[in-house]
Amino acid sequence: MPRRRSPRLRRALAALSLVGLGLASIGCNEHPVTQVLVAPLVTGISVPIPPPSLRAEPVQRVDVEGLAKDVVPDTVVYLYELRSERGYFVPVDDDGAYVIPDVELDLTHNCLQLWYAEPGLDGTESAYGIFVLTIGEDDQSVEIDERGGCP
Repeated sequence: MPRRRSPRLRRALAALSLVGLGLASIGCNEHPVTQVLVAPLVTGISVPIPPPSLRAEPVQRVDVEGLAKDVVPDTVVYLYELRSERGYFVPVDDDGAYVIPDVELDLTHNCLQLWYAEPGLDGTESAYGIFVLTIGEDDQSVEIDERGGCP
């Protein structure tokens, strides 16, 4: 003959089932989506005193100019040159503009990684932007190529 459970045991099992369902539903709560900040842009490269031929002297000290969108005060933009393993950083102006001066680059072999970070321990970092700089057809200018990765 099958055993019958006591009413007290049935109530306890029912209560445990409800607790289990409640715990299982905790993972189903919606969480706010964290906005990913767009990577900063490189808007210009200036060679302070360009040589007669950039191809003849491809290692140059340049100023990297750019724009970071929707920044808060005290945001800092970072540049890491992957080939030489040199890093640079500067504060961003209130309008998002920045200039990183005196960046040493080989214009025939470089890969720049740029991002910015808001201040504080809880400050958000932007996505990374990858840029490769090359010598222009005129042998005097520098062209900017935004890439998904380094060649």
